[in-house]
Amino acid sequence: IYTMLKNWDIIGFAWFGICELSSDNSNTGSHPGDGSFARVNTFNMFSYDATTSEQNGWWTGNYKGIAYSNLVIDNIGVLRDEAAKTKATAQARFFRAFFYFNLVRAFGDVPKIMNVITDPEKYALPRSPEDEIYNEIIFPDLIYAAEKLPTRSEWGTANLGRVTKGTAQGLLAKVYLFRQDYTNARKYAGDA
Repeated sequence: IYTMLKNWDIIGFAWFGICELSSDNSNTGSHPGDGSFARVNTFNMFSYDATTSEQNGWWTGNYKGIAYSNLVIDNIGVLRDEAAKTKATAQARFFRAFFYFNLVRAFGDVPKIMNVITDPEKYALPRSPEDEIYNEIIFPDLIYAAEKLPTRSEWGTANLGRVTKGTAQGLLAKVYLFRQDYTNARKYAGDA
């Protein structure tokens, strides 16, 4: 799952176009003669559509992360140690929530996939309402992660870079802030 944080569809131009160019945080830095002007400006001008490659990359990259997360959750029984199971599940649930949060902010309603899909006939899923994604996946997964993940000091230096209790609380605060639930945003921001 962690390797998805280096995946081009998550950190490359898809992220820049969707998360930055459509805001006032950045400038395209291109000009009409540089070849990428028209493509880059689709985000600046909000004229992108389903054929825009960055949109497709963001969708695909985040769903790959969800698939890896579900793979861990569905197969956690292979671990014998209960503490290891809890840590692995908490990390996988954190990331599943993280990837879904990326998706709902960009697309609104999205297909809800809670388990590994092995039957190709079940790939074509309808979109679930955005509120359902928040209430059935994002909030429960992040709350679980915030309760079960070790702190940075509990992880120790050998596990530096892993998601922690504070990571989950910080993302939970951001999600609540995004949803305009300022009471819970303040609560988790203060705990993080």
